[in-house]
Amino acid sequence: MMGSLTTKRTLLLVMITAIITTGYLVLNRHSSSSLKYSGTRKGHNFKLLSKTFSTSHRPRQDRFEKRMTFQSNDFVVDSISKDSLPNGRPSVIDQLTDIFHQKMSQVTGLKETELEPVCHNPDVIANSCDNNKCLQTSFPRDLRERISQIVSPTRLQISDQFEEILNDMARKVRGSSELMILSGASSNHFHEAQALIHNLHENIYPYFKNFTFVLYNLGLTQEERQQIVEFCKCQVVDFPFHRFPSFMSKRLCYSWKPVIVRAHISQANIVMWIDASIRFDSSPSYFSKLLQRTKRRTMQIAYSRAISPFRTFRSTYHFFGDEPCMYLNMGQVQSGIDIFTNDLFVKRVVLDPWAACAVSQLCMCPVEEPNKSCKDSKKMTEAWLNDRGPIVYGLCHRYDQSSLSLILQKLYQDTFRWVTFDVSRYIEIKRKDTDPYFKSLSEKNLI
Repeated sequence: MMGSLTTKRTLLLVMITAIITTGYLVLNRHSSSSLKYSGTRKGHNFKLLSKTFSTSHRPRQDRFEKRMTFQSNDFVVDSISKDSLPNGRPSVIDQLTDIFHQKMSQVTGLKETELEPVCHNPDVIANSCDNNKCLQTSFPRDLRERISQIVSPTRLQISDQFEEILNDMARKVRGSSELMILSGASSNHFHEAQALIHNLHENIYPYFKNFTFVLYNLGLTQEERQQIVEFCKCQVVDFPFHRFPSFMSKRLCYSWKPVIVRAHISQANIVMWIDASIRFDSSPSYFSKLLQRTKRRTMQIAYSRAISPFRTFRSTYHFFGDEPCMYLNMGQVQSGIDIFTNDLFVKRVVLDPWAACAVSQLCMCPVEEPNKSCKDSKKMTEAWLNDRGPIVYGLCHRYDQSSLSLILQKLYQDTFRWVTFDVSRYIEIKRKDTDPYFKSLSEKNLI
């Protein structure tokens, strides 16, 4: 009798042990299935809860990740990448790569030149790297890798909280149209903005109908804002500086510009940003040709022959995981006029990382050294072209145009000029050109 009872107890203990073991395996299996891919081809990173397991060692990049800081948790994307899709469906990166292949197949009329690596000796590397420990020093040639390096890093993605603010900004603008023209003004550019509005009223409004003009208040007085509302024939929107990191209130960092463009990209087929200094020709054909060029090429940014790494702080390149010396043979865009089509590729691969950079002080508005005049960068450009003297990177910083140049150059590389245009062929830039336009309109109303 006692032996039978002992046998039953033994069987019961075996059953309990089996149940506990099975439960542990089930829980462990479910934990493993929550792993999400968020890495690049070299060094796959898998994130589980708060831990990161890496299949390759990249200590220099790891140190960079650890020192990365953000101004507000509202703008930090969750550590798990958004770019992986379940059930074996193509990832977002795969879809964007397919689109990019199609776009690149349409590139014509450019010299077929392949960028040669330039970070090849100490003289060219110069002060590019921190403590002689370099990040990436050559461009990825594979189209998928180009996209992955820009889209995959969480610091270059739009968080849900940031997306909510962008949606709120979009809701401030009524309706949708074929073209949306965006601009902004603060008190120090109030009279320059009047000259722009005068130019639009004379050279754009009479010839183009299906467009919306939105002007952002970036620091106007109440009286100035009211005058724009009365005379502009546009929608006036106040930029919500209070919802963003405090450094963005420093207007001269231009962090607000990428944010505004990204907020409204879905509200028109073409979105155009113009500074207050932009003037359009009296013949509408130039404006029309520029829009048609944008439709064919997805986006068009004004081109400058300045050498970007001389006019961009090193920390911006490092934020993207690159060294400035990579970009030594590239020009730089001017961001006085930026034109984008409402396109998935443009939104995810260009505008998202540009806006994400804008809300990170380390990327868009570094403070490790004061921004000086870019006159020295012109001397450095001349010295580089004539093979004279040592190289120094980051002599000054161009904020929004520095970061946009980097993104487009990394994507398009030797075909970078495909998405740029020569200013003199389509528009005129007239800085400090002012006009008491509202006063003249007010006097006409009194007659």
